[in-house]
Amino acid sequence: MNNEDHYTEDLNQKLKNFFIRNRENAGLSQYDVSVRSDVFGIGQVLDQRTVSRIENSPLNADALKIAAYLTAIGLEPTKYYEYLMELTKSNDTNLSLNLKKSNLHKKVKKLTYKINDIKQSIEKFDHAYLKETNLVDNLTALELFVKSFDKKPIIGCFGAFDSGKSTLINTIIHNPILPTRYQPATCIVNLLMHTSDRPESIKADVLVFKKVFTLHDS
Repeated sequence: MNNEDHYTEDLNQKLKNFFIRNRENAGLSQYDVSVRSDVFGIGQVLDQRTVSRIENSPLNADALKIAAYLTAIGLEPTKYYEYLMELTKSNDTNLSLNLKKSNLHKKVKKLTYKINDIKQSIEKFDHAYLKETNLVDNLTALELFVKSFDKKPIIGCFGAFDSGKSTLINTIIHNPILPTRYQPATCIVNLLMHTSDRPESIKADVLVFKKVFTLHDS
C-alpha cells in the first residue's frame, strides 16, 4: 500500500467513526436513520443498506445521501464538513508529500526539465531567424501550461448581474467574504484561495493586481 492509499484509508476510517459515533449518541440504529431520512420533501432518501454503505465508505457517498444521514441523526451537515476540513488540514503536509510522489508530478517535472533544456539550447544561438520565430516565448508559455497540470484547478463562477454568484460562493465556503448587494459589488474578477495554497510571495490577505499575472507561476 502506497502513502496515498494509506492516507485515504486513514481518512475514511476517521469519517466512519464520526458517523457511527454520532448515530449511536443519537440512540438510533441504521434502520432508524433510513426511516428518518425523509428530510427533503422528496420521500425517503436512504434505505438501511445505503446507511450501511455511508458508514463503511463515507468518501464514496454523494452529498445528498450524507446530508440526509446527518439530518436524520439531528446533526447539522456543516458540522461534518467542518470536521472533514479539520482532518484534511491536519494532513496537509502528508498529503502534499504524497502528491509530490505521484506519477503525475514526476512526469510534469521531467517534461519541465526538457522544455528548459530546449530553451537554453535555443538561447545559445544568437540568430535573427530564431528570434523572429519567438520560440523561447512559445516554450515559456508551454512550460507554464505543463506546470498547471500539477496544480489545483481554478473553478470559475460566471453569471448575469444580481444572479446570486457572491451569495452562492459565500454559502459554500461558510464565510461572507464577497460583498452582496443590489448594486454591482464584484464587477471585477475576484480570485479566492485557501491560505495554505497562497504563494509564499503573497503576504497580505487581500491584494489588488493592476496587471495580468500567472497564478501557477507566482
